[in-house]
Amino acid sequence: VFVLSNIVVCEEINRTPRDETELKTIGYLSNISKEKGIYLYLDVVTTLIEKGVRVRGLVAGPFQDKRTEIDVLSRINEVAGIDYLGRVDGAAKNQFFNDIDVLLFPSMYKNEAEPLCIYESLQYGVPIISTAKGCLQDMHPLSLGLVVGEDDDFFHAAVNQMLIWCDDDLSLEKVSKTCSRKFDILRDKWLVQLNILVSMITR
Repeated sequence: VFVLSNIVVCEEINRTPRDETELKTIGYLSNISKEKGIYLYLDVVTTLIEKGVRVRGLVAGPFQDKRTEIDVLSRINEVAGIDYLGRVDGAAKNQFFNDIDVLLFPSMYKNEAEPLCIYESLQYGVPIISTAKGCLQDMHPLSLGLVVGEDDDFFHAAVNQMLIWCDDDLSLEKVSKTCSRKFDILRDKWLVQLNILVSMITR
């Protein structure tokens, strides 16, 4: 058995420090389904907008099925301030991460493993709020955002954390910089493992 993290497949990017640290855009990127928490995401963003918080939502990814697509697009169309981008790859995905200030990943999928979007968020200096399903808790500790335990109330925890960051740009900036540094450390560590694996295969 040889363990290798998904972080090694993250493409290298020409990364520059984020120009702004104000919380304005909350992103969601996943295979869009109830299990992946799309309805929790919509509840959180809608609540913030209704509270008068000046944020918008940006949803990306393919729908699990037609029924989910109809339901989610209906919800999105009811709220001014949430946009659906569709599937994003390559330059479109890069732009997505450049455009968001926080990634909300409220997955309830029981077999959640090591989603690539978590590492991509760290790479772009984007803090993450997620559940603790699968490997998520180990992927981004509290210094990189917020991990909500399975027995805790994700909705209220996420809303409260967003309100804190909205009131404290310096706190959000600090977390953002920590995300970028953590990504570099993790990627360097696992690239060493990748080189070992390649050597084992090719020797």
